[in-house]
Amino acid sequence: MDCLDFYATRITPEHLSVGMSSHNRPSQDAFIARFHAIRMYGITDVSMFMMPTTETWMPWLRKWKTDGAGCPGGGSLSAWSNVTCY
Repeated sequence: MDCLDFYATRITPEHLSVGMSSHNRPSQDAFIARFHAIRMYGITDVSMFMMPTTETWMPWLRKWKTDGAGCPGGGSLSAWSNVTCY
């Protein structure tokens, strides 16, 4: 997360791509922290390494990409606390 903070404060979001490895399996709190930080910095490009991306990552990537549009209430808290909505 420190690397994200470093680069996101020095490179404009339209020029910054964040790379993540699907090889590891973060906890739910770690997923929430990662995608909340990416959303907070307005990053629009995420590159996944260790393809194919595992099913564990797909709901989180989909939720980030759609900005939780299919989640009840449409707010940030409801979207990120509910793993099953996109």
